[in-house]
Amino acid sequence: MLERRASCREIARELGRSPSTVSAEVASHRFVTAPKARRGERVDASADLSAACPRLAAWPRCCNGCGRYRAIGCKRRPHVFYEARAAQLCADSVLVSSRLFSSRP
Repeated sequence: MLERRASCREIARELGRSPSTVSAEVASHRFVTAPKARRGERVDASADLSAACPRLAAWPRCCNGCGRYRAIGCKRRPHVFYEARAAQLCADSVLVSSRLFSSRP
């Protein structure tokens, strides 16, 4: 839905969640795709990337929903994307590590 440039409220309505939950999820699970030296680096919610691009400081907080990036290509760096699969892998790894630590005597 980010790539269709849906608003935070539209996505929240579709998922049955609060808009603040959707916004926090996107902000906390963003990953750098360019430049190559930073590829795969996770960008946390507190990172201020507004100097790179003002769109990264407000919704959608990533390049997925930016028409400029999709239409003609954007020269600004870093490119920051939200990808549900990567966010799920990150959440799963946190869950597994918490179970490992809690099961030790």
